[in-house]
Amino acid sequence: MSNHISNMRPIGYTAMLVLATTLTACGPQSTAPPSSNTQSETPQASVPQHSHTTRGNSANCSAEQLSATASDSEGAAGSTFYTITLNNTGDSECSLSGYPGVSLVDAQENQLGAPAGRESGDPGTPVTLPPGGNAAFTLRILNALAYEPKTCSATDTAVNLKIYPPEEHGWILLPFTATTCTNPDIVILKVSGVRAP
Repeated sequence: MSNHISNMRPIGYTAMLVLATTLTACGPQSTAPPSSNTQSETPQASVPQHSHTTRGNSANCSAEQLSATASDSEGAAGSTFYTITLNNTGDSECSLSGYPGVSLVDAQENQLGAPAGRESGDPGTPVTLPPGGNAAFTLRILNALAYEPKTCSATDTAVNLKIYPPEEHGWILLPFTATTCTNPDIVILKVSGVRAP
C-alpha cells in the first residue's frame, strides 16, 4: 500500500502544477482600462462662439457707414461719463476693435485742447456689427473748472465731438457741448475701447 502512494505522488504534484499554471494564464491581466478607452470617454472642451463679440474677416467699419449717439450723462468723483453708441448704417457687416480717437471741436471744427486719452484698464472687446448693429464705448470728461484757471484756459465753445473709429482716418461729428481746457498738456477726455452694447 505504501508503494502505491509513493508512485502516485509525482503524478499528483505535476497535475497540480499544470492546473495552477493554466489558471494563472486565464486570470485577469489588469484592472486598468486601455488608454484608448480612457481618451474616448474624456469630453473635449468646447469654446463658445459669440459673433457679436468676436472679430471675423469683416472689414473695419469706416466713418461713412457709422452714426453716433450719446447717452445721458452720469457724474462721479469729479468726472462725467457718457456712453457713445456707434451704429452700422451700411449694407454690409463690419468690425470694430480697439480705442476710438475723440476730441472736442468748435463750430469751425478746430480742435479744442488735447485729444482723448485711453483708459488703459478698459480696452474693450472686438465687435462685429451687422447692418443696423451697434457697438459702444465710454467717454469720461474731467471737470475742467477744477484746474487752475491760468493753466487750464477753459472754454465752453465746443459744439461737437469728433470721433475717429478705431484704425480709421475718417471721422464722425456728434453734436456735443462741454467745457474743456485749451491747454494741450491737460487731458480732459478719456475713452474706453469699443465693446458690444
